[in-house]
Amino acid sequence: MTDQTTDQASSSAVWGLDVGGAHLKAASSRGDARTFSFPLWKQPSQLSERLGALLEDARVDRLVVTMTAELCDCFKDKEEGVATVLDGIAKAFPKVPIKIWHTGGRFVSDAEARANPWGVAASNWLALATWVGKKFPCDAALLVDIGSTTTDLIPLRDGTPVPTGRCDPDRLASGELVYTGVSRTPLCALLSRVELGGVSYRTMAEHFATTLDAYVWLGDLPEAPELTETADGTGATRSFAQRRLARMIGSDPTRFGEDDTTTLAKAARQAQLTLLESAVRQVAEASLPDAVDRVIVSGQGEFLARRLRDRCPRLGRSETISLASRLGENVSQAACAYALAQLALIC
Repeated sequence: MTDQTTDQASSSAVWGLDVGGAHLKAASSRGDARTFSFPLWKQPSQLSERLGALLEDARVDRLVVTMTAELCDCFKDKEEGVATVLDGIAKAFPKVPIKIWHTGGRFVSDAEARANPWGVAASNWLALATWVGKKFPCDAALLVDIGSTTTDLIPLRDGTPVPTGRCDPDRLASGELVYTGVSRTPLCALLSRVELGGVSYRTMAEHFATTLDAYVWLGDLPEAPELTETADGTGATRSFAQRRLARMIGSDPTRFGEDDTTTLAKAARQAQLTLLESAVRQVAEASLPDAVDRVIVSGQGEFLARRLRDRCPRLGRSETISLASRLGENVSQAACAYALAQLALIC
């Protein structure tokens, strides 16, 4: 959630860079990893400066890139978004050779990326799935990557991703992309009503609280007082989370006690799990009709991915591989960037 780096000396020459709309993530093939919070849609002109700060102490001889930031609503379309991201990267690293990951499963040049922006837009999920398939091959697997904003559910067969869709609209239709995450999703997108003390309340369709508040309150995510990218700009603490959650029914902590807060937070978690369970069924029916041998979980929301696995009969007996356990928390949260750096060594 907060700005993070590993403690390893940053001597690695090959770095993967994942440019999102809310976070910048970088990782080297050696396992150095860092995540910076950066609301690009608010400050697109500062992209190159923030990218430079992200890797200011690193030796970067080669850079491989993926992005989702092109979707930011400060851009009129994907062409402008892709071009702006690539301009920012080129300005930040003017002497570094750069390749961009394509949804065709290959690296392309800057010129090809600009000529075909839909081919490189929102391609980070495929980089992660491609590397996961090579690292943990099996007959049938499902990658469950839950981040701050979105969830990717990627089917794999014999170590190869077999997605139904490649671009955001097609992936939303297939269930392989679910636009819900454990930090930035507004609770009004999950809950229209909540029952508290035997009374059913309609919730307020306002950006008063997010999933971050529910999971901080429940203890699934740690408190982060310095994190102010919240619904009201105050820190990610339990006391502030309670205040934000109370606003969902037009209340405040003087009348909205701890029991009410816990009930609302659990209702949000239940609604999110129900949404994701439906998507898992859709993906499994389309691409993994037989037994699923492995479930690979990653991202900030690994804790939710584990709950999801336990709720889905098709996944309950599958072997579970946690990227956080295998690679460390920081690398797991920057898993797409790490996967890029690994793929750059073999592609």
